[in-house]
Amino acid sequence: MSRFFALLALILVTFPLRAQTPMEHFESKVRPLLLAKCISCHGPEKSKGGLRLDAAGITKGGESGPVLVPGMPDQSLLIKAVRQTGELKMPPKDKLKDHEIATLATWIKAGAIWPSGPTSPPMGNTTVVRSLEPNAVSLQKHLQAWYRADTLLLADGKPVAIWPDSSGKGRDLTATSGVRPGGVGQPGTFVKNSSVNGRPSVRFDPETGLATSPDSPVDFKGDAAFTLMVVMNLKPTNVPNIHDGILGIGNPANPTGNPGKPLAALIQITRNPDPELKLAGGWNHDATLGKKSFELLWNRPVLLTIVKNPGPMRSSTRFFIDGVPSEEGSLKLKVEGTDAIPDIRHREDIGLYMGKALGWCGSIRGDLAEALVYNTALNNDDRSAVEVGLSERLGFIHPAILAQSKASFTPEAKGFWAFQKVKATTPPMVRDERWIKSPVDRFILSRLEATGLKPTPQADKRTLIRRVTFDLTGLPPTPAEIDLFIKDKGPDAFGKLVDRLLNSPHYGERWGRHWLDIVRYAESTANDANAVLRYAWRYRDYVVRAINTDKPYDQFLIDQLAGDLLPPSGNLNRDAEAIIATGFLMIGPKALAETDKEQSRRDIIDDQLDTTGRAMLGMTLGCARCHDHKFDPIPAVDYYSLAGIFRGTEVFLNESRNASMWQEWPLFQLPGEQPIMVMAPKESRPTNLRVALRGNYQTPGILAPRRFLQIVAGEGHPPINTTQSGRLELARWIASKENPLTARVMANRVWQHHFGTGLVATSDNFGARGEKPSHPELLDWLATEFMANDWSLKKLHRLILLSSTYQTGTFVDENALKADPANRLLGRTNRKRLDAESVRDFLLAVSGRLDRSVGGNDSGELLFKEAEDITALIRPNRLQPYHPIYTNSLRRSIYLPVVRNSVPDMIALFDGADPNGVTTLRNDTTVASQALFLLNHPFVREQSQHFAKHLLSDPKAKDPDRISLGFRLALGRDPSSTELKEVADFLSNYRNQATAAGIKSDDAQRNAWQSFCQTLYCRNEFLYVD
Repeated sequence: MSRFFALLALILVTFPLRAQTPMEHFESKVRPLLLAKCISCHGPEKSKGGLRLDAAGITKGGESGPVLVPGMPDQSLLIKAVRQTGELKMPPKDKLKDHEIATLATWIKAGAIWPSGPTSPPMGNTTVVRSLEPNAVSLQKHLQAWYRADTLLLADGKPVAIWPDSSGKGRDLTATSGVRPGGVGQPGTFVKNSSVNGRPSVRFDPETGLATSPDSPVDFKGDAAFTLMVVMNLKPTNVPNIHDGILGIGNPANPTGNPGKPLAALIQITRNPDPELKLAGGWNHDATLGKKSFELLWNRPVLLTIVKNPGPMRSSTRFFIDGVPSEEGSLKLKVEGTDAIPDIRHREDIGLYMGKALGWCGSIRGDLAEALVYNTALNNDDRSAVEVGLSERLGFIHPAILAQSKASFTPEAKGFWAFQKVKATTPPMVRDERWIKSPVDRFILSRLEATGLKPTPQADKRTLIRRVTFDLTGLPPTPAEIDLFIKDKGPDAFGKLVDRLLNSPHYGERWGRHWLDIVRYAESTANDANAVLRYAWRYRDYVVRAINTDKPYDQFLIDQLAGDLLPPSGNLNRDAEAIIATGFLMIGPKALAETDKEQSRRDIIDDQLDTTGRAMLGMTLGCARCHDHKFDPIPAVDYYSLAGIFRGTEVFLNESRNASMWQEWPLFQLPGEQPIMVMAPKESRPTNLRVALRGNYQTPGILAPRRFLQIVAGEGHPPINTTQSGRLELARWIASKENPLTARVMANRVWQHHFGTGLVATSDNFGARGEKPSHPELLDWLATEFMANDWSLKKLHRLILLSSTYQTGTFVDENALKADPANRLLGRTNRKRLDAESVRDFLLAVSGRLDRSVGGNDSGELLFKEAEDITALIRPNRLQPYHPIYTNSLRRSIYLPVVRNSVPDMIALFDGADPNGVTTLRNDTTVASQALFLLNHPFVREQSQHFAKHLLSDPKAKDPDRISLGFRLALGRDPSSTELKEVADFLSNYRNQATAAGIKSDDAQRNAWQSFCQTLYCRNEFLYVD
């Protein structure tokens, strides 16, 4: 025996954690890296050294021979070149980062899979819409004045007494009070993050008035052609003067009376009392969009353009709102007004003016970001091009950009099952009504009957309580709980058991761990420093609490994506929970050593977007980063539309300073208590990104308006209408009952964890490369019930668990095995091995040592304490996978430190989740090292000792009673008479041999029982649940 154990102890085997599939790894990590760092020299336009990096070229190799040895990265020329350990050094100038080299090595080790199709730019229209700077060469001579708030070198909140002219004509605006004759205008206020899409603006109040000098009038007069552009967000002024003057030139207040024609060009809002947008000439000689025309423009960012050709005011004036002609779009307002021909005359006291410059001028209230004056009527092409440039810089979406970003899908793509609305299906009729306990059973039995199969008989009560207790809590039932359930002969006995387990605090720990797998939970950043995320544990505990309290799943998703943007609820704890939930956006891996900070942010966004897509929508969104998705109707423009939403969110403390520290800040502080520190993002300036051609942000393509997946939300649907990032709108769209993916994905995931395989086997991929549902009507029925029951996960569990389908035995009928070898028809229950955390927790529970307390900051504080203090904003992790915490801690495994690239052996050995990526379904390997662990590992032997101590604690107990208790604790059943005799003989022989060898009687007794206890751990019954 000792020689056998010694030989076994020499065998050390490690196994990979469940991570991305090779194809997902290639599309999300490898392809972007090759495109960014290699394709310029080894692509379709240039193939240095005869090497072209595409599907064919990578196999063929170059002048130096094959560059890959699939499965053997260390022997591959590509890896030798990027490691730069020999003569060949690639890239020749900038060596790849260590984590980038590791990405390539992982790809090659997995077989160097390259999905069919060459590396190429995004499919579809990549021609960039024409854009012009306001002072472009072709326009420079016509540009009379240009006021940009983003050029003001002022601190936030400082007065703006002078607003410089950026046209080069020297027509600076100044506050008029004390400067111009009759001037009453006070300075404006500089606002860094204004109501104009978060861009810098000059804030006007009713006393603010600015004007230029009359000595340098703009170069047009009489019946002149001109173009005026203003970017603003105005609010009603509620001052006695009913005319609000935005931007004016000329003399509308003719002191000698009505001149019979327009003398000015003044953008004006007349409140009489309905807000009316005008190009006012004075004395009602105006071009107007009519009463109430400005009503829909209050309190929102507006890009207003007025183009005036020579001729009568009404017929020669056109208004454009956000690039759309006023007579089109949502406003549909025709120009009305006078047919008088203008005779614009400049005043002698002021030139161009804004707001309350003189006593007769109308006040305005709100933010002005930019204003432009041209002495020509810009043609449609030039006007649109200037508006496009302003739109992108100031956060608007020009209609030309919107039209270009519209996707076009084939009927096959639109008709794909996952993108159809969830259907309220009726459970089918079946022949054997006696088997039906739940509507779920009708869907299952109808398929079985159609195939000529029958379901396996129901499992016995001992099997059921063990199965459902592990399923819902990850812990074994106690002997007392088993006895109570067996004695309960009532028809609702199993229902009461399910309710008790759903109300257990350990339910949230079990199902919280499932969610943490999906959202790549960890307490370190991976890569480079692998810095400690000290407060990540708060997010973990939020997940456990949310699941225990049955937080509606739709709100659960909204909290995690945008809890910081929700309006205050009036409940401090509720608001705090919502902010803590946004730790979802913070806990992903980060390459802190990346010197290109924009690239680093893009990589973080890609992680956030990929996780959101796979966790919540069951879609592999990350595969559209470099090109249109190869298999699903997700164009690259949709990827960047969603990426723009996340780009408006700050993860780092200060994105403008290359800071590496992420957001950690006090949430609130109760009197006399320490503030609660959390990891949570903060909003930054809303941003619409351009498509990065070949995944390289330095080669921008078309602009991608912030919006949702067009295959679901509609081709060319309107962009998000918000002055924030758009996260809240995205969260509400994902969590909507109208979204066909969200409820299906979660219903399928709950089914997967109860049965081992989902109705859709690929639970993170509902796309074309995923599997179709085995029971589509059942999936839609579950999704419908899930939403109808207020997105309650606990009610969804009950629907499934109280079915005959869940309660079947594991017996395999020979006919069923032939007809349905993979059990996709669910005529029987699949035997499942306990996951890594359950194995560890089970060992502690049986030994009587498990600490069942819920939540806490143990892991975060330990990591922070053990980390290297380098007197910087970050602390690199120094906790190794063999740290005593992993064997000495008596807490449940969910509370152990989770360190990226440093997973403890026990968790890795039993196929724990890889915290570097999304894990929706863990691997299920059966290897010799698992048995060796249970035989040899000190942690297991220690639990065996405590298990034995527990069995020996009653000195009056007899050996048969102790043996029975051991079986009941470890296996949930009594031993058979044969087993009872075999164990008794084993114990007797062990004691006799030990005492004969000179071991004290008490020690021999303890060692014998310890060995017995360890044999229970090594049985399949211990590791597997029927």
